[in-house]
Amino acid sequence: MRDLRGDFPSEEACIKFVFNALHDRKCSCGGRYRPLFWTEKNKLKGRKQFQCSKCRYQLSPLANTIFHKSSTPLSLWFHALFIFSNARNGISAKEIERQLGVTYKCAYRILTQIRRAMAPAQERLNNKAGRHKKGFNALFNLLSTYRH
Repeated sequence: MRDLRGDFPSEEACIKFVFNALHDRKCSCGGRYRPLFWTEKNKLKGRKQFQCSKCRYQLSPLANTIFHKSSTPLSLWFHALFIFSNARNGISAKEIERQLGVTYKCAYRILTQIRRAMAPAQERLNNKAGRHKKGFNALFNLLSTYRH
């Protein structure tokens, strides 16, 4: 648990991790993507997007993932993924609610999204990842490519 909080101490670190896992830093025009958020002067504060330095194309790293249009912080999503990947016999929304300190509705939505994303590739995950630290990385890679 400490490793998870150390690797992802803020929302900014979580979004950068998702971006690096799904996208290349270079745009097709030759420019480089830079964060377009977390500045006081920026009018687009909170949009969580990356913008190309040359052509100004904007890219949202959370689009077409299970995190899309979720107001829940990514650090809680990552915590839920970690708990889910280490559970031996599955986990209930009530347990996620207790451990994350969120409402039942939020915990239920998070678990539903994770389960829905895992349904097509459940066998592949069980064969390769198992229930250890590698399981979290494999689970995240699987979920980040999910299109809903």
